[in-house]
Amino acid sequence: MPCGVYLLKCESGKYYLGSSNDLERRLAQHRSGMVKSTKRLGGLQEVAAFQAAANLQEARRLEKMYKSWKQHAKVLVAMQPRSSPDPVGVGPRFES
Repeated sequence: MPCGVYLLKCESGKYYLGSSNDLERRLAQHRSGMVKSTKRLGGLQEVAAFQAAANLQEARRLEKMYKSWKQHAKVLVAMQPRSSPDPVGVGPRFES
């Protein structure tokens, strides 16, 4: 499973930034309402961006850095797309 940092766009139009060592499992948790922080943002979370990381420690470092920026537009710009499709099928994939 891919390890990295992800940016979700919720139905309300708000964003959620997180990291995981199992993106598919974590998305399932968000979408089922098991995660308090995204449950309050509304349903239908879609992956706006994903940046792969070598390990969970690196993913959490990136998450902390991006959260310190406080503007999701900057995070989207920082996660420049690459041309290959996402093998997991959850949305655009970006590399560091």
